[in-house]
Amino acid sequence: MRILKKILPVLVIGVFCLLSGCNKSGGLLGNVSRVRSNIFKGQSDSYEVTLYPEIRESPLIADGNIGDSEKIVIVKLRVKNGNKGNFKVCFTLDKEYTLDFMFSAYSDCYVSKTQVESLPISGLTAKIYHNDTVEEVPLNTVLNTDTISYEKALDLVYNSKKEYIQAHSQNNAFNGEIYVRLIEQGGKNFWYVGLITSEQTLALLIDGKAQKIIAEKVVLNN
Repeated sequence: MRILKKILPVLVIGVFCLLSGCNKSGGLLGNVSRVRSNIFKGQSDSYEVTLYPEIRESPLIADGNIGDSEKIVIVKLRVKNGNKGNFKVCFTLDKEYTLDFMFSAYSDCYVSKTQVESLPISGLTAKIYHNDTVEEVPLNTVLNTDTISYEKALDLVYNSKKEYIQAHSQNNAFNGEIYVRLIEQGGKNFWYVGLITSEQTLALLIDGKAQKIIAEKVVLNN
C-alpha cells in the first residue's frame, strides 16, 4: 500500500504529460540563443519606424554554441521626405533611451541598437529628432492574436523534424543553438527557426496562423 501511494502521484503526472503534451519541444527551448518574439511598427508624415526587441547571445556568433545572453532593442528608421543628416530616436522602457542613428547601406535605412534592462510588451512611442524638429511616432505590435507563440513553433519543429534533430543530438539533446525570429509580411506573421550546428543550419519558415512549415533549406556555415 505504501509503495502504491508513492507510485500513484508519479503515474498521474505521467498520464497528465501524455495528455497535455508536456515537453513537446523536446528541450529545444534550452538551445535558443536568439529570440525575436515581437515587432513594433509605426509611421508619421515623415518617418517609418520599426523596433525589434530581442534576447540573444553576446557576442552573436552562429557557431552552434550558446553564450551569455543580453536584452537589446534595434530601431530602424526610413525617412519619407528624403531629408538627410543626423537623426536621433528617444523611447522609454525601464528608463528613457536616446540613440543616434547610423545609415546602413545593407538595410537601406537608418539603424540604431542598444542594450536594455527590459523589453517592450505593449505599444510605445518613439520621438524622432532631426535638426530642430521632433516628431512622435506611435509604435504598435504586428503580432496577430491568431499567431502561435514561438514556443509552439518550436514544438512544431520538434515534432516535424525529429529525425534531423536526433541525427544532430548528443546525450539525447540537440547539439547546437537555435535562432527564432518573428517575421511580418503584408499583415501576416511567420516564424523563422534556424537549427544551427557547427557545420550547417536548417532554416525553416513557419506560417504563424496555419501552424505549418512552408519552406526549409539547409545552408552550410562559413
